[in-house]
Amino acid sequence: MEWQIWSHTISNPEQRDIAGKIWQDYGYSRFNQIPISESIIDHKIKYSTTPQPRGPYYAYNDKYLEIRGGMMEERRGLIGPMAIVWLVGGGIGFYGALAFIYKLIYTPFPVSISAIIAVLLGITAVIIFWGSFILGGYKISRLEIFTHRHLRVRFNRVTRQVYIQRPKFCGGVTVYRWEDTNPNFSKNGKSTLGTGSRNLLSWEPINTGLPYVDYMAIGKQASYGPELRNEWEFIRRYMEEGPENLPKPRITSLLPLPWHGVSVQLEAMRSFFLPLSGYSLITLPIGFLAITLMSLLYFLSELLCWQPRWPKVIREAGDAGKPIPKLTSLDDFPADIQQKMLLNREEIEYVDDTAPKVIRSNPRKFYKKKKKED
Repeated sequence: MEWQIWSHTISNPEQRDIAGKIWQDYGYSRFNQIPISESIIDHKIKYSTTPQPRGPYYAYNDKYLEIRGGMMEERRGLIGPMAIVWLVGGGIGFYGALAFIYKLIYTPFPVSISAIIAVLLGITAVIIFWGSFILGGYKISRLEIFTHRHLRVRFNRVTRQVYIQRPKFCGGVTVYRWEDTNPNFSKNGKSTLGTGSRNLLSWEPINTGLPYVDYMAIGKQASYGPELRNEWEFIRRYMEEGPENLPKPRITSLLPLPWHGVSVQLEAMRSFFLPLSGYSLITLPIGFLAITLMSLLYFLSELLCWQPRWPKVIREAGDAGKPIPKLTSLDDFPADIQQKMLLNREEIEYVDDTAPKVIRSNPRKFYKKKKKED
């Protein structure tokens, strides 16, 4: 999901036109109107009376807390095996073609036309196989292998900043103010998010100065809405009041461990099996097999990835005498990326809804009422 959002942010005019037509077919418009009132963020609002850390958290101390980011963590493991088959299959085909050519050259037996055709077809298949991977397949495979093991979001209460660690093909490391961090809740603390949802944070252009809206989902999937509000309230109180009087979260290792995949699958699927019923007796065996398979694939994906360190300025942020990290701006991106971002600026328009509204009477109703009195 993070890759899709970033790809849309830096898409060229042709890609935007194609995407716009697709969304229009589904009844959506790519032109966004955002009320200014939704961009006014008040972090003094309490969203829950029971703050609870669900995590997974990778760090927690007096200076910062760090939580897992990512929208579709429970689906991780589906792309990796296809990419591995792609690479291994292409390698085997390439080796087989070379071995066959070697035998044709150095083995003294008559070469038939069918053998030559078979070699040519094999070489063509290998070229198509690897060519398609180089032209576009690697962009999909890198979502799960040879990339970041986990996306991370760090909330630093000393610098009052939020740091997001993503691969460069998803936007890279970004730095935002805590005051500009907008949770996906209405001002009264309610939300339509529930089963299967994650806390979704956003940073609006009107606050960051960037020409795009940035999003990041954090934490686990929820079985019901209050879990999301409890988690956000935990983070909000940590940033506004400090770690005192808050429950201490369990710290999860960043190393690849077999049970990570199991916990991810359970957070996504437990709502479908609880409470137990007759329907659960049928779905439980299927769910158990699905959890087992996806957990193994998840673990394989973790093994084929690495966890990069934060930049030094972020690691030292909040320490005495150390500089405060610079907020992400348009100048931090290459010139061609800046141009594409600016082309997408037209898709966002802020509507001033903060002015008091004038209530006007309906003249048609007034006319009917007056005529009736006459």
